[in-house]
Amino acid sequence: MSARFFQRIRRAALLAIVGIATISVTACEEKQPGRLLAQGLGRDVMAAPGGGSVAFFLDATHPDDRAVPQDLFIGDLWLADLHTQNEAVRVGSGVATIPGNTIYRPDGGAIAWLGSFRFHTGEGDLFATTLQTAAMPRKLATSATTFAWAPRGDGLAWIAQGRLVVSPHPFTSDAVLPAVEGAQQFIWSPDGKSVAVRAPGRGRVVLLSAETGLQRELTGDSSDFLFASNGTLGILSRPIAQDGARVHHLGGTDPSEEPHADRRLSLLEPGTAELTPAGYATAFLFSPDAKQLLTLSTPGDRGESFGDLTRSQRGSAPTLANRNGQLLGQRVNEYRFGAKGDLLFLSGYDTRARGGTLMLAPASGAAPREIAKHVQTFQLSPIGDRVLYTVQNATKQDFKVELWTAELATDSSGFGRAARKIDEGVYGYLLSPDGATLFWKSRCAGSRACELLRAPIATTSEPTTLATLVAGFDFAPATGRLLISHPHKSAARAVDLTLQDGFGPRPEHAPDPFVTEVDPSARFLDAEGHHVLAPIISSHNPSVRVIDLP
Repeated sequence: MSARFFQRIRRAALLAIVGIATISVTACEEKQPGRLLAQGLGRDVMAAPGGGSVAFFLDATHPDDRAVPQDLFIGDLWLADLHTQNEAVRVGSGVATIPGNTIYRPDGGAIAWLGSFRFHTGEGDLFATTLQTAAMPRKLATSATTFAWAPRGDGLAWIAQGRLVVSPHPFTSDAVLPAVEGAQQFIWSPDGKSVAVRAPGRGRVVLLSAETGLQRELTGDSSDFLFASNGTLGILSRPIAQDGARVHHLGGTDPSEEPHADRRLSLLEPGTAELTPAGYATAFLFSPDAKQLLTLSTPGDRGESFGDLTRSQRGSAPTLANRNGQLLGQRVNEYRFGAKGDLLFLSGYDTRARGGTLMLAPASGAAPREIAKHVQTFQLSPIGDRVLYTVQNATKQDFKVELWTAELATDSSGFGRAARKIDEGVYGYLLSPDGATLFWKSRCAGSRACELLRAPIATTSEPTTLATLVAGFDFAPATGRLLISHPHKSAARAVDLTLQDGFGPRPEHAPDPFVTEVDPSARFLDAEGHHVLAPIISSHNPSVRVIDLP
């Protein structure tokens, strides 16, 4: 046979192989569900408040720097308008997956981020864009370290090269307020009408009006500050130095008659011009209605993460020694207000066991009462009628982490029914919005192979097992739908997604995944659970897609 004949055979075989490969690729592409937003390896998806748009990272990689934690990446930032059928738009490059480096405006209509990020200095160039101008983002600053949107309106503030800059309307005007020099951190007031700025070193605090640009120095000595919901500004002075038995303020007067004080707390009430003293503390917190003030004091244990917790009613501020306040507990490590004003905290904290005694201080002002010992974490229900908490139960060979719940009564006692154990070995839990049904992961063979269970929170009935081999789940509050992720068999990080009725019976047969090889950050995009954002991380055809469900 001639050489030409063999060439024809080789050419035909090559064309057949190419045809088979083309058919295979086409088949893979046809199998991909939903609407394409972008081609590439997606991760860390973010949904705008109220829906309407999504942001995500594409082809992010770990920087070639051993000093950067392994769970941080840097890549391109993409933005997609879900109200249109258009694909996503690349808006930024060199954006790090650090929490707080990419933030939506509270109304979801705009987004800002730090691009060209430098890990070694913690700086980046500040950009911002709206959905309408996504293809043309605005560069607002170079070498910015931090930024924040105003709680109301469209104002944006940032610190770049040690200067605080406030732009009341970053998309319609280039005008900015007079800069505050020597800025290290800042916070917006709840109404968005002012910004409190703290400088490095001694901690000079300046209050900047976001309406007029007027600057007012409040103090030259601070270590922390915080706004209450009514606009009251609390400021802590710098720590007090100790020299033997003598206690004195750095740069201040000698309050030696108050040997238990460590930092001076001052308040600036709305509409007033002068700071008023409110005691001494290491840390402080306002209640959600701003009517109560909590102070945590660590007078004898410098640098400790726990101390004496005191509560006082606003309008009758305690003296400098907190003598008029109510001492709630000692060696308190964590404290949190509920939706109804009840306060829960961990007292008698043990650093070795990483737990303490869970206490409840009712909003009525009644004395605190014990709920449980050896508590490590706790969480109040969305409507504030009960608490969920984890307890470490030690055994001879090992210890078990148990999930418990206790009802909080509405009367002055603050207590309802006795505490009840729900399960042990719990890896995550979620209460329905009405607070009546609990979903949780337990009975795990590793954190990515658990059972998903459901039970009414107020009864002792046996739980219903909804699914097995569960890595995680998302909940659609309006319909009760569950988006369940299962470990993908051939990929260590990828998951497969199934859909299930969270309040219905367990299906007789496990539902088939509607999409496979997905990044674990996949989530519902709406409260009804009709749209899922799925970054597909398959090596054959990685992409980010929106999947519409019936």
